[in-house]
This record gives sequence, structure tokens and C-alpha cells, in this order.
Amino acid sequence: MANYLSPHCPHLSTIIRPLTELTNSDTPYMCAKAQDDAFNKAEHLISTDPVLQWYDLNKPLQVKKARGVRLSSSVVKAASNL
Repeated sequence: MANYLSPHCPHLSTIIRPLTELTNSDTPYMCAKAQDDAFNKAEHLISTDPVLQWYDLNKPLQVKKARGVRLSSSVVKAASNL
């Protein structure tokens, strides 16, 4: 979910760096305070406004083209702060 929402989360890769360092083959797995803090910050970032918010029927819809080579698009609520 974090990767899916990463375009809408500023500095997410910096925040979760302690977690991604655990995926290195030469790094022993040790969940310390830094990893716990990184998880909590990322969880807060992806679960709060404006990334995750209630659907508002009064806002207009926008059709956004997806990046890449696939033919796809998404319908999103227009927001002035995104």
C-alpha cells in the first residue's frame, strides 16, 4: 500500500529508509526504535488527509492518465492541495 500511495506522500522513501535497510542481505534483522519509528511515521503519513480522505460528492471529478506504457487511467477527486 505504501508503494501505491508513495506519489502522494512527500519524503516517504526517506522516512522508511530504516525499514528498507533491513532488506539488504548483509544486514542482520533487528527491529529497533529507528525501524519502529519509521513504521509509525509511514503509517501516519499514508492514513491521514490529504492522502486518505472521505469521498466528497461536492468536489468535481478529474480523469488522470496513468504514467507508463499501459493504457489506463483513474478517476480522482479534484483537490487544490494535491
